[in-house]
Amino acid sequence: MKNNEFNPKNGASQWAEQVLGSLDGMERAKANPFLFTRIIARMEKQGGAWEKVAGWISKPAFAFSMVLVFVAINATVLFRSQAEADEAVARKANKDQMLAAEFSNSQVYTLIEENEGK
Repeated sequence: MKNNEFNPKNGASQWAEQVLGSLDGMERAKANPFLFTRIIARMEKQGGAWEKVAGWISKPAFAFSMVLVFVAINATVLFRSQAEADEAVARKANKDQMLAAEFSNSQVYTLIEENEGK
């Protein structure tokens, strides 16, 4: 069943009066006094240590400085590992050259000395 009482087609002015009449007797909404005191107490409460740390960490200056620290650490590790790799390659090449020089010189002289003695 349809309720034609509030149908705007049957009489727009009557319908408007009924809608406006439904607003009669309305009062302003009131907040619970307990809620208001809790909100005020929370705003006045001094933050604990964790709240202070969280507030400090959430600042953009702190985030930017941490990004710079991580970039600096990564750059340091990268350059040190590259330098160590270069040193390792140089040591291995030097060791190989010394070993090759030792074997090439001693074998040649040994063969020549043995042949001259006979």
